[in-house]
This record gives sequence, structure tokens and C-alpha cells, in this order.
Amino acid sequence: MIPGAAVAAIRAAVEEAQRNDLRRPEAVTEQVVEELAAQGWTITKEPEGPQLTAA
Repeated sequence: MIPGAAVAAIRAAVEEAQRNDLRRPEAVTEQVVEELAAQGWTITKEPEGPQLTAA
């Protein structure tokens, strides 16, 4: 489940993207990432390759 704060930040970023007439998914995604980063969220890529899990 996504924390409520993240949902609110994503919603605000999407609304801002719409106000700025951003239509391309890449542009909206950048707006969302910028908003989350501004709120203190850390965005990282998923690691590639096999993942080790705790036993």
C-alpha cells in the first residue's frame, strides 16, 4: 500500500502537470518525480539482475 503522503504528492504533481499542459507520459513522470523529491522522497532505479533475499 502506498502511504497517504505519497498519494497526495503524486496527485498534486499530476494536477500541476495538467495545469502546465504536460501530456507526454515522460513529462508527467518527471513532474511527479520532481514533486516527490521536493517532499523529501528518494527515488531510485530498481536494481538489475538477480536479487538476494534474507534467509
